[in-house]
Amino acid sequence: MLLLLLAALVYFYRTLPQNNTTTGRHEAAITLNRTPERLHFSQHARCRMACRDIDESEVKELLLSGRINERKSDLLVSDPCKKRYALEGHSRDQQSIRMVVASCGVQTTVITVIDLEKEWTCSCD
Repeated sequence: MLLLLLAALVYFYRTLPQNNTTTGRHEAAITLNRTPERLHFSQHARCRMACRDIDESEVKELLLSGRINERKSDLLVSDPCKKRYALEGHSRDQQSIRMVVASCGVQTTVITVIDLEKEWTCSCD
């Protein structure tokens, strides 16, 4: 029941008209698929998540509700599959997180996950 309600809210939010007057980049930002059929994690993202104690459910929550940081995103490329979205928000244990994702069709790929407040010693390539 809760999942149906969440899906309805996401659908309603996506159908609202977007205000593009504040920045020319906002229009590009709305092409992010926040509810992809497939969520893929790069090897680098998996390593960073393990090192920083961030799990898949927290990543999914951030994908749904995170704020797009347009300054840290790469949205001006013409190929929609090459755009990079930097999403920011807080995990359920209040970590301040930024994750970078790429969205192409039915798949969204998590490229990296960053803790904005704590420096972790990770040995990820």
